[in-house]
Amino acid sequence: MTILKKITGIRLLGMVILAAAIFSCKTAEKVAEVKIRPMSSGRLLKKVEENAFDYQRLDIKRINCQLDNGDSKTSFRASLKSIKDRNILLTLSKLNILVGRVLLTPDSVWYVNYLERKYFAGDYSGLSQLFNLDLDFNTIQSVISNRAFTFNEDDDFESVVEDGMYMLQSEKVKKLSRLGMKGKPQRVERLMKRLDEDALVMQTLFIDPVMFVLRKMQVQDKTNNRQAEFLFNDFEQVNQKNYPTSLDMSFRSPDTFIRLNVKMSGFSTEETDSVTLKIPEKFTQVYLN
Repeated sequence: MTILKKITGIRLLGMVILAAAIFSCKTAEKVAEVKIRPMSSGRLLKKVEENAFDYQRLDIKRINCQLDNGDSKTSFRASLKSIKDRNILLTLSKLNILVGRVLLTPDSVWYVNYLERKYFAGDYSGLSQLFNLDLDFNTIQSVISNRAFTFNEDDDFESVVEDGMYMLQSEKVKKLSRLGMKGKPQRVERLMKRLDEDALVMQTLFIDPVMFVLRKMQVQDKTNNRQAEFLFNDFEQVNQKNYPTSLDMSFRSPDTFIRLNVKMSGFSTEETDSVTLKIPEKFTQVYLN
C-alpha cells in the first residue's frame, strides 16, 4: 500500500483535522530580541487571549501539505471553509484530483473519500479512540484560532523564560477517554493493552514576547512514551490579528513517526457561499474498527 493510499483513508481525516484545523511560503521569522520581564502565568495567558485570532467566517484557499511517515514522503493540497460555532469544511486534492472532503459540526464528523467512493459519518468518539486524544469541535475550532486554550481550566501552568520566549508548562495525570466504548469489550481490551488507564502528560507552550502569540506547543505522554510538537511561523495580519501561515507538526511514539508541514495562503473573513457537504449516490458507508 502506497503512502498516497494511506492518506486517502480515515487516518488522513484525523491528521488533517489536527494540522489544517490548527492551521505564502516565507522564511520563518526570528523571535525579536527584547528584554523579557518575568510574568505570571495568569497574566501571560490573558495577554495571549487578548491577541488571539477570532472570526465569524474564515476561508483558506490554499493549504500545501508535505507528509513524511519515516518510510516515504508525499504532498497534497487542501482548502478550508469555516463558520464559527457551526461547521468546518476541509477539501483535499492530489495533482488537481479531488481526494476527499471532511465536514465537522459541533456534534458530528463527516468524511467523503472520492477515490474509493466511500464515506464515514459519526461523532468525535471514533476519532478520539483512533488517535487516543480527546477531540471535539470546540478543541478543533480553538486550534484554528491559534489559541492555547484547548486545555482544562484547572491546568496549573508554571511560567518561566527560555530561549527568548515565555514558556508555560504543566504536568498532570489525565484519564484516557472511553467515549463510545459501551458494548465493545474487545475494543476496550485492545486499547487497554496498549495504554495505561492513567497517563502522565506534560504540556509546554512557548509564547512570543512581542506579539504574545503561540509559537510552539509540545505535548508529552510520559507514561506511554509518546509526544507531539507543533511549530507556528510566518505570521501575517488576518482580520487585524496575527495568524500563523506555516505549521510544522510531528508525532512520535516507540513504533510511529509522522511529520506534516503545512503552508497556507489566500485568507478571507468575508461572507461567501455556504459550508455544506453532499454525499454522492451509491457511495458506501464505512465504520471505524
